[in-house]
Amino acid sequence: MMRRFLLLGLCVSCLAFVSKAVADENEDAGDDMCDKCMLIGAGEQDYCDKHEKGSAFGVEMKSKKLFDALASTRLKREEVMKCSGCKAASKGGGHCDKCKIYIVVPRGYKSVVAYRLAKGRAVQSEAAFPCDGCKKAWNENGSCGDCKLHFAGKRMFKESDDQKVAQSAYETLTKAAEAKCDACAVAMVTDGTCDPCKVSFKDGKKSEA
Repeated sequence: MMRRFLLLGLCVSCLAFVSKAVADENEDAGDDMCDKCMLIGAGEQDYCDKHEKGSAFGVEMKSKKLFDALASTRLKREEVMKCSGCKAASKGGGHCDKCKIYIVVPRGYKSVVAYRLAKGRAVQSEAAFPCDGCKKAWNENGSCGDCKLHFAGKRMFKESDDQKVAQSAYETLTKAAEAKCDACAVAMVTDGTCDPCKVSFKDGKKSEA
């Protein structure tokens, strides 16, 4: 009798273990469809800490440090007006050497790549355009000759020169997102230096630190 109870208990324990493993497996299988991931997949610029993935300016990335380096802060007008460099930079977009910040009113960026892309207007979906030429240009980071609109990184630009600079920034961001070193990725989008790898970057191009 005792042996039968022991066997029964062992079977129950095994079934409980298997059930938990199956449940965990099913949960993990659909785990990448959390609300934040779904928004990111729909074009939202955000980062999911749980699944360690995000998207910025139409580029998917795994590095949280890279995503944070692209982030902006909302500037207060009174603070901008106190600094002559920031005041000048706010008139059409530019860089304040003193505060080390790029400005696209009303936001400030530490990343030159983010700044160049942010000068365009965000467009999350091609459905925003009735024009097929614009839809194609939005998907391919190109231009619509009919509407005289230009696109890069899911952003719309009225001036082709701004688009060309943004397109170069988009290519740099794409390379940064593929970098194996987080510090290098951040340096690529900030014209900075990666101390561990002893390399510096300017416009996405590498040089010795």
